Amino acid sequence: MNNSKFNDVMSSINYHIQNVRRFKIGKTGQNLNDRFKQQHESEGYDKIIGIGTSNDNQEVDQLEKNLIHHFQNNLKCDNNQIGGGEMTFSNKY
Repeated sequence: MNNSKFNDVMSSINYHIQNVRRFKIGKTGQNLNDRFKQQHESEGYDKIIGIGTSNDNQEVDQLEKNLIHHFQNNLKCDNNQIGGGEMTFSNKY
């Protein structure tokens, strides 16, 4: 992943977390609404926001790890581990 793409994603996350109590970084191959209803709604989150897409699941895995690593010391960040979760196979992540 190039630095420009990483910086674009970082800017988007920084914009969206300004006025939230907490957030979690993740990836999915599912429809965002389905993913939200399946897991995040029950965890007390108000919404799910997509910040980017890719056809390359390895790129998405690496981006997730890099983002969690960057935000892990942010008190609003709820991620307990740095990536590694499985994704449903998809043509777009």
